Amino acid sequence: MVTLIVTNNTNNLKDTIVIGVPVYPLPLANITREAPQDGYYVSAGEVINFFSNSSNTISAPPSEWHWDLSNGTFSTDTNPSGIIYGPANIGLNIVTLQLSNGECVITVADTFFVKHENVFAGGFYDGAALSQQLATCFEYIYYGGFYDGYALSQQLASCIEYVYNGGFYDGTALNFLTCSEQLPIQLLELTAFWDNDDGIIQWITASEISNSGFFVQKRNSENEFIDVGFVNGAGNSNELNVYTWVDYNLINSDENEFYYRLKQVDFDGQYTTTDVVVLSKNSISNSDCSFTASLFPNPASQSGAVNVLINNPEEGNISIFITDILGRTLYSAKTSIQSGLVLYQLPELNLSPAKYNVMLIHSSGQIVLPFIITK
Repeated sequence: MVTLIVTNNTNNLKDTIVIGVPVYPLPLANITREAPQDGYYVSAGEVINFFSNSSNTISAPPSEWHWDLSNGTFSTDTNPSGIIYGPANIGLNIVTLQLSNGECVITVADTFFVKHENVFAGGFYDGAALSQQLATCFEYIYYGGFYDGYALSQQLASCIEYVYNGGFYDGTALNFLTCSEQLPIQLLELTAFWDNDDGIIQWITASEISNSGFFVQKRNSENEFIDVGFVNGAGNSNELNVYTWVDYNLINSDENEFYYRLKQVDFDGQYTTTDVVVLSKNSISNSDCSFTASLFPNPASQSGAVNVLINNPEEGNISIFITDILGRTLYSAKTSIQSGLVLYQLPELNLSPAKYNVMLIHSSGQIVLPFIITK
């Protein structure tokens, strides 16, 4: 209630008026999803029904539901039903509900993966039209008939040997094949950017096997890649390694664009080459190294480490936050990072399986990276 007191300045008389003002409660919301579901996974092609909790029903003024169903459709129903996620929705989906009650608004989300359905049961992925037809009953193809190549029916069938014990018909040579070897390195990133007058080539590996090192190759005027530098490798490693090679005073070269690649060499002399990265004088003002970041692995297990790979155009301070889907901050830190490729390992917070966000704030920009924690 609001009380209004009016005073007459002449006779100092007062009059009191009481006005009733409605106060609307803050809406509460959560999303539940009707089966079929498997934890954080939903099968494509299945019908899904969504429900908002019963406390969302508020008499005055009427609450408003605004659903974004993440498949290109929207709804204002209290409980949207009959929602189907097809082949175009395979992967991560985030359904959001915005509930408003007067001036009060709250937003909640439901995060899940849409996975391929059972391809043997009929549906989007297994030839649905064929699943409605009855199978054709063929005649005995070994005794002659319409469907078995009649001319061959006069020949006796060959007795196949035991194919699992070795013999003429089981591909004996396969018994001597070994599993293919792992790749010598797992290259996560290869980038090129300017540092004043110098060209910087940086790369990062997640693992290395018998790696002697890397030849940095540069394309010459005859469109041939020649060796211009060598960086020693880590040999055998399951850790993240960052490498840097500098092309000094590159800005003074006559060319406008420069093409680089890596030639990775094993201890036994075998080698592989990487994709090509380009460095251009046209981009020296804003640098080829824009502010970008990625997370790996994603999804990650509760007991595993989560790494942030930051591609940073300039040295400076960066703020790092971890939040849940409701925006609550679970972790925050501020640190100084150098320019170029930077690795940052998130701390072990024993997070429950759910969707979270990593927010990076730097003078070059702001990035939000969603990630999933699984059991």
